[in-house]
Amino acid sequence: MLGTVIACRLNAPGSWHDLKVTQPIYDKLWEQTPAGLYLVADTAFPCGAGDVANHICAPMKSGNIFQQTAEDMEEMLAFDSELLACHQAAEWGM
Repeated sequence: MLGTVIACRLNAPGSWHDLKVTQPIYDKLWEQTPAGLYLVADTAFPCGAGDVANHICAPMKSGNIFQQTAEDMEEMLAFDSELLACHQAAEWGM
C-alpha cells in the first residue's frame, strides 16, 4: 500500500461522534473522494453507512471473529497491518 497523509486530526477524544465534526467529513468522502481512496480512521470513528463506509478504513479491533479462507485472511491481515502503520504514522507525525 502506498499512500499520502493529506490531513490529520489529533487529540479529539469524545468529539468524533459529534455530528458537527463528522458530517463535513462524510460530505467530503461522499462528494470528493475518488473510488479506491479512503480515510484511515481510529477504531472509535463512526464508519457511517452505505457508500461513505467504503471510504473509511480502520484497523481491526481485537476480538473480531472472521470466517474467511486462509488466503483471504492472510490478505486481510496484511492490509490491516498496513492500515495500522499508516494510522500510527499520522499519530506520531511521521
